[in-house]
Amino acid sequence: MPVTAWQSPAAVAGVGWDADTGTLVDGVAFKDDSNNDRHEDGSDDLISTSFGFLLPTGAVVDGIEVYIEVGRAIQYAGVTLHSQLTLDGTTKVGDDRTKTITHPGDNELTIGGPTVKYGLPLTRGDVISTDFGVAFWFTQIEEITEIRIDQIQMRVHYSDEGTGVIPIDLASKMRRIPPRCGVNSRQTAKRKE
Repeated sequence: MPVTAWQSPAAVAGVGWDADTGTLVDGVAFKDDSNNDRHEDGSDDLISTSFGFLLPTGAVVDGIEVYIEVGRAIQYAGVTLHSQLTLDGTTKVGDDRTKTITHPGDNELTIGGPTVKYGLPLTRGDVISTDFGVAFWFTQIEEITEIRIDQIQMRVHYSDEGTGVIPIDLASKMRRIPPRCGVNSRQTAKRKE
């Protein structure tokens, strides 16, 4: 099954998220360090779009895989990272996929996979759109003063047009050819001499 290269987003935005030094977009990472900007039980959404995917015409989307590096500012294990896709650049859609931060410090996480479409009937047109992307947010963050995302990348697993199995009823497509009566291979060979 073909897969695109890992792509970084060209656009990243989120209320309550500020640019910081790092490597996310043109050397900029993002952090949410203001408790006043957070919801009572979690951070605001950070939405990444414009991944620039190029899929061949007729490609069928099989799965979405997202890589995220959560920066060392996450100091307490047990924080939960949530992700959902966006098809319009703002609205979260599909399954809420989660990962739990298992240790303090840098965490490199992969969400999704070759057959995970977040419960959506994704099409080639969806994933090549500049509005297609992923939204992240965190919960269980009460004691944390800063949340930092240092890198986001995405890739698309897909099937090429024509690679699927096409069931054909060969029996109904074939014409029965009757055997030649009274002629066998020996007789045919003698006639040729």
